Amino acid sequence: ADGRTIETGNMDLPAVAPGNSHELELPLSFGKKYRGDVRLFLSLLLKEEALWAKKGHETAWEEFCLKKADLTAPELKKGRIRLNDKEQILIVEGKDFSQQWDKQTGALVSLVYKQQEMLSRGEALFPQPNFQAYRAPTDNDAGFGNWLAKDWNIHLMATPQRKLLSFNCKLMPDGLAEIKTESLYTYLKGAIRCTSMYRVGGDGSIDVEHQFKPEGELPVLPRLGVAWAFAEDLQQLQWYGLGPEETYPDRKTGMRTGLWSSTVADQLFPYPRPQESGNHEETQYLILKNSKNKGLKIKAVEDVFAFSALSYLATDLSNTRHYTDLQARKAVICSIDAQLLGLGNSSCGPGVLKKYIVKKTHVRYRIEGL
Repeated sequence: ADGRTIETGNMDLPAVAPGNSHELELPLSFGKKYRGDVRLFLSLLLKEEALWAKKGHETAWEEFCLKKADLTAPELKKGRIRLNDKEQILIVEGKDFSQQWDKQTGALVSLVYKQQEMLSRGEALFPQPNFQAYRAPTDNDAGFGNWLAKDWNIHLMATPQRKLLSFNCKLMPDGLAEIKTESLYTYLKGAIRCTSMYRVGGDGSIDVEHQFKPEGELPVLPRLGVAWAFAEDLQQLQWYGLGPEETYPDRKTGMRTGLWSSTVADQLFPYPRPQESGNHEETQYLILKNSKNKGLKIKAVEDVFAFSALSYLATDLSNTRHYTDLQARKAVICSIDAQLLGLGNSSCGPGVLKKYIVKKTHVRYRIEGL
């Protein structure tokens, strides 16, 4: 339940002839009395040593979801929130937190929890959170005539023109702050309109909702989501979802649902030619923290999301020819995606199946300080 082992058991399998079957009754309660996300894992292990493997070697496993987690977000905490509306900057602050919003770009430029800055304050990478519909092409994306990667290049998917259409902030009757932005990202012949709503609670928690509306002529989209540039020291990573290795919409069944730990530095796979990597599907929450155990938690609301946490922008990966030439940014680039395009097999086979094409237009999540 929620990544913790709550019941275990072992059973010997009888000898079953090929083509026959045998029914076993597992001595478990199957999660009826447990809360949260409840999973049953079955694993088949060698009972005796074989010529090809040692005793205890896992020959097969399967995961069954017995009870889905409730991803309904609890109400935001109430508290005294102050708005300081300056000429270019809007400051939203309360007990143990402060936010600074650039009114000209609609970007969050500072996010402080308990005197700890959570955003990268070095080089200006992008107005954040920044909508993104691009990924660094994989070998499959560039396979068989370079069709996907070529289309993305032609349509300027990596370098859209961004225009802020509106920025509004107000204190609500319940004491919460509400910020709403609308931006238009323009490509060669099409555009994607991104409307974002941020509801800020008395403890600084932010309920975030992004709506994406494609317009005009666009290629097959690599992704729909946003990127954050978090502080460089938030290198410790923990998440509940599929893992521990990377997963994609059409590359999920080989990984298990669990509570996983890693570091940001270990998330990028060292492909000789840098490309998209490090994504994790069906994520219910992730935690980024520093060596002092301070950081933030991002939780799924309504539906699971995909995420990656790297020291590189997507364009850093696509514009660098060799892995050894990559230069890590002084930031943690965290992508929160409603959906990514599947990987397909175009380097040596068919492309992405239709059921793994990007369709979703909406993602919700909550950010909390630790």
